[in-house]
Amino acid sequence: MTFGSIVRHWRKARKLGIVEVANAVGIDSGLLSRIETGKRYPPEIPVLVRISKALGIDEGSDDFAELLAAADRARNPELHAMASAVRGGKAWNPFSADLMNELPPVFCDTLAEMVARATERAISTTAVSITVKSESGAVQKFQILSGQNSVKRRKER
Repeated sequence: MTFGSIVRHWRKARKLGIVEVANAVGIDSGLLSRIETGKRYPPEIPVLVRISKALGIDEGSDDFAELLAAADRARNPELHAMASAVRGGKAWNPFSADLMNELPPVFCDTLAEMVARATERAISTTAVSITVKSESGAVQKFQILSGQNSVKRRKER
């Protein structure tokens, strides 16, 4: 199945109109129509994720992996075929919770939402480090000092 036919299948299975889904995703209904009919390449990951959410497709599911595979196949069939062969024909889902023992990424609409959700998660899991990646690709890791050093530093402040 093509990316567009998968989107159309899920939209119709959920009994959703094209305008309804497009509005939920934040794109023009004409664009969604062109995507469904294959007249437009599949969108990049952020819009693809919003489409899947609007259609009720869980990011960690095999259905989402199928949607990603169809998007990759449409964008670069040769590269998709090579990657698929490396994985033994199995669809790859970078949002799968079992990938590298990590939880799937959380997409946020604003920096404030991202900070709030990351803070909430750090507190609820007793995190020991947080990694921040800037738009330029620079990565910085923040870690909690352990043992006597953390107590000493808190007293100095």
